[in-house]
Amino acid sequence: MRCPIETPEGMERLLDFSTGLSTAADAAALKQHLELCPACLEVVTGHQAVGAALETWEAPPVSPDFNRRLYRRIETEVSWFDRLLRPVRPLLAWRALPVGAAACLLVIIGIAMRQTGSVTPAPANAPIEIAQPEQVVHALDVMEMLDTLDTTGHADAPKS
Repeated sequence: MRCPIETPEGMERLLDFSTGLSTAADAAALKQHLELCPACLEVVTGHQAVGAALETWEAPPVSPDFNRRLYRRIETEVSWFDRLLRPVRPLLAWRALPVGAAACLLVIIGIAMRQTGSVTPAPANAPIEIAQPEQVVHALDVMEMLDTLDTTGHADAPKS
């Protein structure tokens, strides 16, 4: 016999066994399997414990005016816009909060617009120049020389 835990149908058989809804032949086969399989035994005993706990649970009594309050609540229609704003309404009560939020939004939009520049892609038929390593080294040397001239030029300048 294949372990019932491995298939959804087997789990249904175990649950039926634990509630006493299984057939006599199926119950006998499952009893034999439960003696050998501790996992299935744990499922059955757990389900039986939950069933026993539910049997002892007592629902609290319904208040006498429950129906009246329920129907009144059903009759009051609330628009979708009111439902949407209900969680935010306490925040909107502060007069400065919407103004501050609008100002922050404008600043964020301004920063985003300033940082996004228009980049034009190179045309597809543009020639591609390949730099030789010697040219790159020479360009770096020239940049380094200009950098040292710039820093020494400010230090040697006469002070007036």
